[in-house]
Amino acid sequence: MNFKERLTSTDKLLRSIRSGETPPSVPGGEAPPARTGSIWTRPISVRELVPGLARRANAAKSAPAPSAQEGPAPAQTDAPSPQTRTERAVSETAAPSAPEAPSAKGAAAPVPPAAPPERRRTPLWSRQLRLSGGKPHGVGVSINGTSLCMAAVRRPGGDVLATVRLPMGPDQAPGEKGFGLLLRSGLEALGVAPSSADIWTVLRSSDQDLNVLAVPKLSGAKLDAAVYWTLQKEKKFADTDYALDYAPLGPSQGGARLEALTCLARKADVDRLREAFEQAGLPLAGITAIPNAFMALYRAPGAPAGHQLAANIHVEPDFSAIGLYTTDRLVFSRFIRSGAGSMAEALAEHFQALAKPKPAPLAELELQLPEALAAAGTAAAKDSAREEPPQPIDPAQALDLLRHVLLGAPKPAWAGPEHLLAPKAMLDAIAPAIERLARQVERTLEYYAGSQQRRCDALHLSGEIFACPALAEALAGQLGFQPQVFDPLAILRAEGARSSPGDRMAMAPALAAALAQPGRGINLIANYTVRTAQDAKNFVTRCIILGLAGIMILIGAGGAMLERANASRRAQLEELKTQSAALGPLADDSAVSQRAATFMLRQEGLRLVDQRLLALSAVAEMGRRVPENVRLLSLTVDYPATGGGGQPGAAAKPGAAPQAGQQPGQPSAQGALAIEGVVMGERQDLDAALSRFVIGLQGSPMLHMPVVKESGLRELGSGETVLFFVMHMGVR
Repeated sequence: MNFKERLTSTDKLLRSIRSGETPPSVPGGEAPPARTGSIWTRPISVRELVPGLARRANAAKSAPAPSAQEGPAPAQTDAPSPQTRTERAVSETAAPSAPEAPSAKGAAAPVPPAAPPERRRTPLWSRQLRLSGGKPHGVGVSINGTSLCMAAVRRPGGDVLATVRLPMGPDQAPGEKGFGLLLRSGLEALGVAPSSADIWTVLRSSDQDLNVLAVPKLSGAKLDAAVYWTLQKEKKFADTDYALDYAPLGPSQGGARLEALTCLARKADVDRLREAFEQAGLPLAGITAIPNAFMALYRAPGAPAGHQLAANIHVEPDFSAIGLYTTDRLVFSRFIRSGAGSMAEALAEHFQALAKPKPAPLAELELQLPEALAAAGTAAAKDSAREEPPQPIDPAQALDLLRHVLLGAPKPAWAGPEHLLAPKAMLDAIAPAIERLARQVERTLEYYAGSQQRRCDALHLSGEIFACPALAEALAGQLGFQPQVFDPLAILRAEGARSSPGDRMAMAPALAAALAQPGRGINLIANYTVRTAQDAKNFVTRCIILGLAGIMILIGAGGAMLERANASRRAQLEELKTQSAALGPLADDSAVSQRAATFMLRQEGLRLVDQRLLALSAVAEMGRRVPENVRLLSLTVDYPATGGGGQPGAAAKPGAAPQAGQQPGQPSAQGALAIEGVVMGERQDLDAALSRFVIGLQGSPMLHMPVVKESGLRELGSGETVLFFVMHMGVR
């Protein structure tokens, strides 16, 4: 990458971190299929979704049987029958007397195997709804050269259901036609249906790189970009050649940064393993690394305790994995090419050295007689004839012999008495390989102690080869530790599984892979880019579901409120109906007219009575209003008054002009009243008394607008001075 391209990629990285999106240049293994548009703006068509589900159901019902490429039919194969537990030892996988794999003729048989019923897909609406969000079983697969280790656990809880170890021939290796049949045999032995289990496997390769990085505390796409560019700066790996995944471990010791476990593996190895399982009809849920998978075993209740930092040495035939673990996380890991195969090579070299002809012993320095020399030569020839050198062996045979002598596996058919060494002699023969392994482990521990200022206080030995206590003591003694065997079945408390010590130790990768959880830890198939896209889809789905749920809640609440209001209205309606029923039947027009006429006659009668009694009422009212010092001389009532229409007692029309002497806004008078009288008393109080009399008449509800027409002083015959007045007023 030149300087211009690096600047361009850095600019894209900064823009993506600001916007919170995944950088387009960040790889990470298998990227999801390219789709047009963002996930936030991509339209979702229900019209296309429902027919698609129907097509999937119809295709599953009419799916043809697998072709002959998946392997021969079970009835036409000579493959070994599965075992339900790990009773089959390592020696059976290497013994020549094991049943042979299906031949080429049998593999090409035209009769295809019957499709397993558990692979038949049911329609979406008839499937069982699982609220836990995952499958109930986890199956771990570990491919160990000449054997296949499988383990099944129950989720959640991690209870071991079963373990099985099957021999694997050359034509049953991953990618071969017999691999699918071997996998299905293992699943049948475990008693687990493929549709109810997530299948995980471990990547068995020394070309892996696990690192613990400290990155800023970010989340989402920003954390993805930070991890990728930090690792790219340190490793300078090619995106097209390597698959990358990471898993956050938690805050660092200081708490200022975040620690993340990263895994780099060759993409070709990952694709080869994934395609092998897909061709077998059993797609993988995940591929992980052995040190990452072992974290599940260290977090189990039965894991070794009492250490601050433990070194786990897992030895496989072709490599060894070194992992440094605290109580809850992996802090360092390294893969080395030295393993049990290196010990087998040392043993083969030992027998090759023994097979070489020994040189004749040198004679004494002093001269001997010819007869003595001839006798010595004859004795040496007889001794050499009696002690034949052992035949040389290859590394594969040496590994079988190593398992027989140290692990108690069955004796190989080709091994002669000269090959059967004592266990101590066998350890002496492979001592150079043990020493090389110990030196590499020691350099790894010293490197970590020098860089992190922290030393290991425990050594855990994992792998089939450490079923031999003498070998474990030999390696631990060179490293200065007490040997502690890392038995996965003892950690998971599955002591009921009957198996040989070698099988128990070989099950560690398979059991660790079975405990893997989707979405947690290293997964080289569904790596962080796939998980980020899936999390975005899940977030959108949750938002849609929550939105729909909120709308349904609002609709339900609105419906409840309306129902409550309607119930109240119905109660009022029933009450009104009851009142209406109590009033009697409804009146028609004729009845209403008759009642109106009756009411008008009654009102007219009351009006006539009122007119007849109006004068008397006016006189009575005047009598009540006259004070003691006022004497009435005459009282004249103009009754009845003439209304606006000229009829007696007719009231003025609404809106008509007021009559003479009538104030606007006051009711019209029905009659007129004229009185004459005198006010008696002291002369200076006469006017005041007359005013009080007028004011009292104004407060009368019957008399209307009293007006003094005439007033003046007069003397009576007795010489008393009185105030004479003439007053007019209306009668309402």
